Amino acid sequence: MYEKIPQPPTRPLVGNAADIDPSARMENWLRLSKIYGPIFHLSLPQRNLIILSSQELVNEACDEKRFNKRVGGALNEVRSFTGDGLFTAQNSEKNYGKGHRILASAFSPVAMHGMFEGMMDIAEQLVLRWKRFGEDSIINVSENYTRVTLDTIGLCAFNYRFNSFYQNELHPFVNSMVRALHEAGSRARRTSIQNKLMIASQRQFNADIQNMQETAGKIIEERRRKGQGEKKDVLDIMLTAKDPVTGEGLSDENIRYQMVTFLIAGHETTSGLLSFATYELLKNPSTLQKAREEVDKVLGTDRITIDHIPKLVYLNQILKETLRLYPSAPAFTVASEEDTVLGGKYQIKKSDDVVVFIAGLHRDPTVWGPNVEEFDPDRFSPEKMGTLPPNSWKPFGNGMRACIGRFFAIQEVTLVLALILQQFDLIEENPSYQLKIREALTIKPENFFIRVKTRGTAPHVTPISLQPPQKGITEKAYSTPANVEANTPLLVLYGSNSGSSESFASRIASESKLNGYYSTLATLDEYVGHLPTSGGVVIVTSSYEGHPTDNAKQFVSWLDTLQPDSLKGVKYTVFGCGDRDWLRTYQAIPKRIDEKLAESGATRIKDRGEADAKGDFFGDFDQWNSTLWSTLSEKLGTKTVATTAEPMFEVEIVKETRSVFLRQTDLQPGEIIENKQLAGGPRPKRHIEVALPEGITYRAGDYLVVLPMNSGYMIDRALKQFGLNRESQIIIHSDKQTYLPTGYSVNITVILAAYVELSQPATRKQILKMAEYSADDKDKLISLAEKSYKEEILEKHTSILDLLNLYPSCKIPLGLFLEMLPPMRTREYSISSSPLWKEDCCTITLSVVDAPAWSGVALYKGVASNYLATATEGRKVTVTVHPSATFHLPGSPTVPIILVGAGTGIAPLRGFIQERAIQIQNGRTVGDTLLFFGCPGPDDGFLYKEELDAWEKIGAVKVRTAFFRVQGAEAKYVQDRLWIDRKEVMDLMNKDARIYVCGEATKMAPAVRSTFIKIYQEQSKCTDEEGEEWMNNLERLSVRYVSDVFT
Repeated sequence: MYEKIPQPPTRPLVGNAADIDPSARMENWLRLSKIYGPIFHLSLPQRNLIILSSQELVNEACDEKRFNKRVGGALNEVRSFTGDGLFTAQNSEKNYGKGHRILASAFSPVAMHGMFEGMMDIAEQLVLRWKRFGEDSIINVSENYTRVTLDTIGLCAFNYRFNSFYQNELHPFVNSMVRALHEAGSRARRTSIQNKLMIASQRQFNADIQNMQETAGKIIEERRRKGQGEKKDVLDIMLTAKDPVTGEGLSDENIRYQMVTFLIAGHETTSGLLSFATYELLKNPSTLQKAREEVDKVLGTDRITIDHIPKLVYLNQILKETLRLYPSAPAFTVASEEDTVLGGKYQIKKSDDVVVFIAGLHRDPTVWGPNVEEFDPDRFSPEKMGTLPPNSWKPFGNGMRACIGRFFAIQEVTLVLALILQQFDLIEENPSYQLKIREALTIKPENFFIRVKTRGTAPHVTPISLQPPQKGITEKAYSTPANVEANTPLLVLYGSNSGSSESFASRIASESKLNGYYSTLATLDEYVGHLPTSGGVVIVTSSYEGHPTDNAKQFVSWLDTLQPDSLKGVKYTVFGCGDRDWLRTYQAIPKRIDEKLAESGATRIKDRGEADAKGDFFGDFDQWNSTLWSTLSEKLGTKTVATTAEPMFEVEIVKETRSVFLRQTDLQPGEIIENKQLAGGPRPKRHIEVALPEGITYRAGDYLVVLPMNSGYMIDRALKQFGLNRESQIIIHSDKQTYLPTGYSVNITVILAAYVELSQPATRKQILKMAEYSADDKDKLISLAEKSYKEEILEKHTSILDLLNLYPSCKIPLGLFLEMLPPMRTREYSISSSPLWKEDCCTITLSVVDAPAWSGVALYKGVASNYLATATEGRKVTVTVHPSATFHLPGSPTVPIILVGAGTGIAPLRGFIQERAIQIQNGRTVGDTLLFFGCPGPDDGFLYKEELDAWEKIGAVKVRTAFFRVQGAEAKYVQDRLWIDRKEVMDLMNKDARIYVCGEATKMAPAVRSTFIKIYQEQSKCTDEEGEEWMNNLERLSVRYVSDVFT
């Protein structure tokens, strides 16, 4: 049986028209949703509206296979001046698809880089205006922000200056736009007869439309007079670009429609966001203070640059929370392709206008909790953003019809707000002001005024437009040395709508020859059915709402049809571009391509990389790209010059002159505060406290990244092999790119200690090269590489240095030895403390590896563990912090947690327990914490026993132990203890507990996982397959089971 959709009482002829207050529609619908629930029906003379405000129902309505955007009501009237522009075009109109494909690149993250200085120019004009007016001047917030946003879209998109800050009145375009939008809304509510009778309103409406069109036409005419194709902005793209599908450009009429669309959408919605954000900051002083502290920390007194934007994390959270409470356009309309059912019980006709009421959706208590009206930016902290259900936050619309300018808007608002907070203290003109919202198609605060006071630390501001001309900027150019031969094929493919992926792919292609490749750059669709098996394939692509880009659709469809081993011989790597705000579909297509290629027999030669548009988008690519060529060289055996028997390096032994340096861009000096042994034995356990570099923060569960140095023991082994001593100096001569210092004298000990890995297993290629320099052991080395590599090299961790000891007839030159060694890499250690304990210090817990080598040669010393074990208090160590993706405490401390660890696997778990203990000590209520810990015995390797006892006494944890060296112990391993205490475990699981497992990856972690499944099976009487499905849901869907394991 279907249920009737709730509806307010109707009146003859007009239906529910009286229930819609055109001046306060959002507030009116919020009231109705409280009365009638998450779905209600409004009957109007010409339309039936079905209003949705719950995530559950909206999630269905956002399924583009069932519902598509409908342009009706007020938007249909707006078409009078925006026509078939992107916002008001029907899906079926040819110009929608053509315009979207042409304009997508104009608002991509890459394009945002080019627009930043224009945004900064206008923002600095605002600051200059406010400073000149002085602190006694009363500022109309919405009006000033309208000036900013109109001038910004004009300058950045069309290189046109409205110069709103140099005149008292707003530009005539704004007045025409405001009147036209208001009239469009009124016309939609009136009958056609009423509209015909209102002659004066029709005359003004026509005049306003003509004014807006003339403004657009004037900008186009001016551009054509000055020369199109030079500015490379949005207007140039519209005037010159061709649609990749139809080969057609945009007509002049459509260009005018698009320009009016961008001028309206690009400033009206953005000025509203800025206005509401300013209002909430003034009403929430603690939020304002936190925002200012972030701005001061990130910017200081520096001029803001585009590199600062992704670092303003809390400011971004403020904007997201503002859009939650005040979505600039509070609703959008969709319609079903056919009669359908929503929520399993509500009949929807294809003629119905299904309205996604965003302002109501953003107040759904099942998503946002009971305090939905509270302004709380922490709702959008990175860890909470990742837990939001799909389609619960929709300020930019839905799917293919989502706002094309969202990157533009967020970058602009972040810049303006950061600059204001850096420059001014904000003062509310009337502290008793109660928010009143002015509605047209968008919303803004009405009669909201402030004053500003210049901060004492504010840097001087001069708008770019008022600065003297600067010398041209010299960009880095890629050149190809004359002696480099590009002799390996490389196919670089991209899938791109916005241009970001294409830009990255082009950069890879441009760098290829320098690195020994001749490259081909093409779209993914151009290589359907014929991926090459020679050389390598690099794919750079993005997702578009979970779907392939326009030039990758055929390629992805083709991949879905392939059989296993059909791509055998293809060697590939994938890099994906995405936006983590769209979490449900983040990296969907890059992941799918990566997995399908592997399933079809292709060989992955480098792990898939990711760039997040809401983070360090270009830095993500740079980091991945920084290792691309070395990885390809290793996997493909790239030859940049003709192969010779000579080593790449020529080494000259010179007299002693020390020169020591090593710089890593993302690492900084930290300091050892405490270094103590926790337990002895073959692998001693140590607790090390590190003072973090300034500005580095962490959360419990994150990683401390350490750049270590080789031990003196390993250095001496290498020196002895080549007849050198610790005072020996060398000069490395090489005209190739290398990570080693070249061309000047350096102490050999510095190279061996800080630059190279001495303990890494030798590669097959390296062993075969060594065979060329071996008199008596050539056949043995070849056999090692070709027949017993896995058993004798990989499994025994046999290094080049070990092989030189084992096969003394092998006499490789020092230059070749250094060439073979990989660069020193960083190591990650789970942080074993909470920032609630000390925010500027963290601790790590580690085992020191120092034992006879499995290769049978000398000792094996763990590089980082020995480096840290010998680091005395006060010593500087090079470190940074890397965040964990999922290994963090729940957002609410009341959520129960189950912790499982063995040995040093207790490290991150200790941080969790410490955090909850501190919360308890400060009066907070926390959920149950159950720790399962495994070690040799109660007096043997029981790490942090005294602390755990103390924390257990205050109720921060319950400890359950397993002792694998104690005869007759109740539980030998942690999985045994889990099974013994399974009732207690299941009780917490039934209370939505989260599970955290940390320890050894090959035996402990799988055994623990299997035990949890076994516990669930006993309770639910389910099959093995159902138990596995339950665990998969915990791991992937609800993210309630997370692991941090090591080998």
